[in-house]
Amino acid sequence: MSKILFINPNLRPEGGLLTVYPPLGILSIAAFLRTNRYDIDVIDADINNHSFQDIENYIRQYQPTIVGITMTTLQCKTVFSLSELIKIKFPEVVIVVGGVHPSALKAEILKQCPHIDIVVIGEGEQTFLELLRTIENQGSLDSVDGICYQDSGMIRTTRPRKFIENLDSLPFPAFDLVSPISKYPGPYPVQSRPTVHIMASRGCPFGCQFCSNPIWGKKVRFHSPEYILKEIEWLQTTFHVHEIFFQDDTFNLNRAWVEKICNGIISRGLNKNCVFKAPFRANNNLVSPELLNLLKHAGFWMIFYGVESGDSMVLKSINKNISLDELQRAFYLTKRAGIRTYASFMIGNLNETHSSIQNTIHFAKKIDPDYFGFAVTMPYPGSPLYEILEENHQISSSAMLDLKIGKYIIPNNEFSSGEIETLCNQAAYEVIKFQKKWSYPFIHYLRYHYLPRSPAEHRDYIPFDLSHFPDPFNSYIEMGTTDDYYLGEGWYFCEYWPPAVRWTKGSAVLYLHPRKTDKILCLKVLSSKPHGSQMLMISIDNEKHRKTIDRNNLGIVSVPLKPNSYLKKFIKIEITISPTWVPNTEINNGDLRTLGVAINKIWTE
Repeated sequence: MSKILFINPNLRPEGGLLTVYPPLGILSIAAFLRTNRYDIDVIDADINNHSFQDIENYIRQYQPTIVGITMTTLQCKTVFSLSELIKIKFPEVVIVVGGVHPSALKAEILKQCPHIDIVVIGEGEQTFLELLRTIENQGSLDSVDGICYQDSGMIRTTRPRKFIENLDSLPFPAFDLVSPISKYPGPYPVQSRPTVHIMASRGCPFGCQFCSNPIWGKKVRFHSPEYILKEIEWLQTTFHVHEIFFQDDTFNLNRAWVEKICNGIISRGLNKNCVFKAPFRANNNLVSPELLNLLKHAGFWMIFYGVESGDSMVLKSINKNISLDELQRAFYLTKRAGIRTYASFMIGNLNETHSSIQNTIHFAKKIDPDYFGFAVTMPYPGSPLYEILEENHQISSSAMLDLKIGKYIIPNNEFSSGEIETLCNQAAYEVIKFQKKWSYPFIHYLRYHYLPRSPAEHRDYIPFDLSHFPDPFNSYIEMGTTDDYYLGEGWYFCEYWPPAVRWTKGSAVLYLHPRKTDKILCLKVLSSKPHGSQMLMISIDNEKHRKTIDRNNLGIVSVPLKPNSYLKKFIKIEITISPTWVPNTEINNGDLRTLGVAINKIWTE
């Protein structure tokens, strides 16, 4: 029987970590194939920062007959290079790719990369199983619906595969193949970790111009509430998950279905040790105070709304099918229910102007989201926006090979080169400045009856440098979700790269209980200011020690302990760093925190 290796490719060399959640698509396919007794393994090269050489070594060891690679538009260049390497080193291995990008471009993928053997189009569970059985039986690939494949220099495309109607027939995703899931940081903002995402439904009936949905389609299919509740129980008991994001296209599309899930969460006590968040449409008929109150009771702490624009003409042109009044109402009701809101905006749509961008900034202040993001509009293959540009010969699939997040590639005579990117950053700055006004917390509390988040609140940040050091012995504190007892003021929330770290602010306090034999205090410092050195002052019960930290000497920092330290139950340690730095200033990643250094472990020996 075939052995299958699934790969989530590494985007670190291309400029950043893309994977913040376990790769749900390949884990769902892997689980489905395991129920049919196939030998499956998964390499998440992105989260684990695996090189091509690491993957080659593992293929040589595991000896799969088929390699399946997931691919988004941002991953396509990496996938093409990886496929070429695998085909050269292991010519007998069948290379199959799937995901949103190949599902949109289909045969075009095989033209761009002849090293790929087969493209899976759309949902992959049943297609991959049928494909495996056909290959094993040396049958004709023409009989497998939903694929493109190479055949003696020709590219053939089979009939489209019908959607899976009974989603409950699918097993839970194989999260165990990428464990521990605590290494996945989740997208900002995260309230509790470990955090994962699930899909309670597939499909979206709306037709927004910017949306690429070649996998699930427009027909919405739902898991039963009972299935979802069992999956939540399984995630909590098996993986100790504390936050779940329902990553459906529109979670509130079917009110009765949502209510059954919420009531089940409450009756089973699944909200006692777990919180939830979900994406909503803001249309009046889909949002009500009663539904929001039920969600709050069930443990939903945040709702994500795709606002896109604060200009009514732009909303109409992108076929958003929503009004500004509806959006404003949804944010007001959600915040009054005590649920935090996230507003997603796009800058640079086809009919965007300087005036419409100012309208968006004004509207963002008006709806007052707890969290928000401004992104440059991207014409992803499979979206109506891409099709419009392609028909006008303003874009091509080859242009997607060098696509970068935040790079504006839509032709627009209204703006000069690089102006959209600048305006996007400026929009975020304007809203942050608005929320920093001295009167803002008071007005917010009077309107919504809870204090707003701090603009400097934790953001998930992946450091620029990941150094690998051996774990030391006698570690007293390992940064994680259980170290709060030992930590005082001046620490940001725990972040997973991996490994788990906490960033210091300008000054941070901790408490240790050394043993009689301990003579030194050790800190494992993993990252610091990218440019220039920093002075680290460690004060142990007012006895000060200075250390210089830069990229060349990151590692174990040690200072002596007083001979009588063991006489005290706890010693107080204060870490002060100078200068501090802001990631957005240094590397332009949107992280506005003031950071000191990243610390992984603190111990005495």
